[in-house]
Amino acid sequence: MKRILLNHASGVQHHVPTWPPWLLCALVYCIMSMDGHDHVTTASASRTIAAQHAQVSVDVGSKTVEVPAWFRGFTSDWWRHNEKSPHNDNGILWGDAGLLTLDLNDPVLRRLTRELSPAVWRIGGTPQDEVVYVIGNPPECDSDKKISASVHAPGPLCLTMKRWQEILSFASDCRLQLVFGLNGMYGRSNANTPFNITNAHEFLRYTAGLDTSDVLFAFELSNEKLRRRAGISPAALAHDFMKLREIITNLWPHDKRRPLLLGPDSSERHVQLTKDFTSLAAGAIDGLTFHSYCVPYSTCDSSMFQLARLTPCLYPSRLFQSVASDFGIPVWAGENGPHHRGGAANCSDRFISSFWYLHQLGSLAKQGVEVFARSTLAGAHYGLLQKGTFKPRPDYFTAVLWGRLMQPYHFLQVSKSSEQMDLFAFASRSSEQSEEKADFSVLLVNMNPHQSIAVDLQLSGLPMGHQEQQQRREYHVSSTEPFSAVARIKSGDSTWLPLELTSSHHLPDIVPISVATSGPTHLSPASYAFVTWSSVKADKPLRFIVDRPWRSIVFFACITTIAFLLFRRRYVRYMGRPC
Repeated sequence: MKRILLNHASGVQHHVPTWPPWLLCALVYCIMSMDGHDHVTTASASRTIAAQHAQVSVDVGSKTVEVPAWFRGFTSDWWRHNEKSPHNDNGILWGDAGLLTLDLNDPVLRRLTRELSPAVWRIGGTPQDEVVYVIGNPPECDSDKKISASVHAPGPLCLTMKRWQEILSFASDCRLQLVFGLNGMYGRSNANTPFNITNAHEFLRYTAGLDTSDVLFAFELSNEKLRRRAGISPAALAHDFMKLREIITNLWPHDKRRPLLLGPDSSERHVQLTKDFTSLAAGAIDGLTFHSYCVPYSTCDSSMFQLARLTPCLYPSRLFQSVASDFGIPVWAGENGPHHRGGAANCSDRFISSFWYLHQLGSLAKQGVEVFARSTLAGAHYGLLQKGTFKPRPDYFTAVLWGRLMQPYHFLQVSKSSEQMDLFAFASRSSEQSEEKADFSVLLVNMNPHQSIAVDLQLSGLPMGHQEQQQRREYHVSSTEPFSAVARIKSGDSTWLPLELTSSHHLPDIVPISVATSGPTHLSPASYAFVTWSSVKADKPLRFIVDRPWRSIVFFACITTIAFLLFRRRYVRYMGRPC
């Protein structure tokens, strides 16, 4: 738009631009709102032509499910090192990692276990119902010869109180919450009769006299015995739980120090029996526990990358949550693994297992399952640590990163545009107590073994007056190939470093790479990434100028231009006045 002014002295016409003030303000606002995001994305896309592009939107104001600090846990079992049957060679797989022979004083084991805290350590498993507590002189373990023989020979497993104190000491030193499964078959003659609670009562009385308030979290009774064949009837098991609840209440009269009572360690095949048991034992149990091994023992192929293959693994948790909700108690995934019978060789102990593991961790946390206990800490093929050497497997580092970055958090609502990607988002619970800073974490999993993904991360629902920090921290983990025994982490110079113990048997430095929040996150094929960043309170009116220096140049250029145009307009008007 132009306005013509006539200089009466010279007769010369001056063409002066007269931009409305609102148009100038809109121009400045649009320029200052630009963050170069589209430009960076386009530039990055030109470098990764083969990459798939995906949009991920995280609503940071949508805090829903609270994830406890000890959500991620693991189990330990009682298998003898040479125990074998026609259908089960678990003892052979375990080696010396069974509870009676595991070297709990090994400094490497303690150091690596401590890195997993806070966590639940669940002690149980099939041989749990063969354990006899060496207190009160039980006839099965009334001599040193019988106690020594129980480590190797078939029959009762003798747990001495010395060994029990070693277990408690290990849990305390490693900052674990101990869940201990009691023998529920001692003295039981058939499915409809109660078990002989005398030995368990003596054991509980002894334990109550110890200082276990920082470590003893809960007790369970029997392992997977709520079944129609060679099991216990719902009525008999409920009777035992009611009696056990009475004993625990009497021995630990203070609510805050009293261990929980959990059960019945059932599976999805026995949901109706679980309903019957829970109804009869209402008021006696504090949480409903289930066990699940969802991937067939013989399956270990590319289907492990398919979300459609992993989604059915969540079916058991939904079944048990529907039962638990009727009684107002939480659900615990008390024993879970990618494959049963100790896991699948060259699969449960390889990098490909991490895709199942992350899917279970994220999905069960989202569903509100209170604890997810992975089989197992050490031993067999699915152990986080290799038996004997305690060498960490790829899933161990997955567990470490999850514990450091994803809990204790609140789950956030997310949306995605790619079906090749698994993702979960969490907000730090500490953010609720801080007005200055809020922390967020997103887990991105590229399930495509052949194609990379460029992920555009977008935040919405930031707290009033907050803005994103300009750098986010990313931990990228991949491997040379899915069935590799060693995972790798991406370093700052874009090289991949193996995740292995140092020469002194310590964890390697696990450090993130810094990436501008305006750019995409690049996921390599068959990889996952933990992405963390913060929003901070913009406590200065012009904070954006300090945070993004290039904006100050644009800002002052706009101001100078507007000032020049206004000055020129006034000058021409002045010069055009008649004398």
